[in-house]
Amino acid sequence: MKRLLPLFLLLVGLACGQGDTLRLGWNASFRLQPPGPAFFANQLVTVTLPDGSEQQLLCTVESGPEALTVVASTTLGQTLFTASLKGGRCMVEKHLPLPSQADPRMLLALVQLAHWPLEPLRQGLQGDLELREDGLTRTLLKGGKPFLRLNREGRSQTLELPDYQIRARISDLEEAP
Repeated sequence: MKRLLPLFLLLVGLACGQGDTLRLGWNASFRLQPPGPAFFANQLVTVTLPDGSEQQLLCTVESGPEALTVVASTTLGQTLFTASLKGGRCMVEKHLPLPSQADPRMLLALVQLAHWPLEPLRQGLQGDLELREDGLTRTLLKGGKPFLRLNREGRSQTLELPDYQIRARISDLEEAP
């Protein structure tokens, strides 16, 4: 489990809060949007940490008009947690103890930031957050500075948290190296 602790930095992103609202630092929050586009994906998430080391996580994402569910597992298949959004309620089931700062709901937010239409996402932003889209890249600005950058390249994405010097590559398992 100690090997996975740095990976949870990706989940934290200063996220905390209650219900369907994630606080992203001071004076900024994101409210999860209702379930949206229908799709299913098994993904490999490879996180590069500031020291250059890499950690991996498997995610299964199922989205439809009624619910959004993300199941996160180790690369050996041990389930870490399940996070879901259904009927306006956000639920998290932890299968293993997680660091207190880790918020699995952040993965729901990342799925929405990557796949949901732009305007509904903007309605969920509060405080000094702004969401911009330039081609295949979406940038979440906090106080006018990039907080999170997400590049959607076909069925894979790259994610950057510049302030934390963390990068992640999210690949469908069919396309994973």
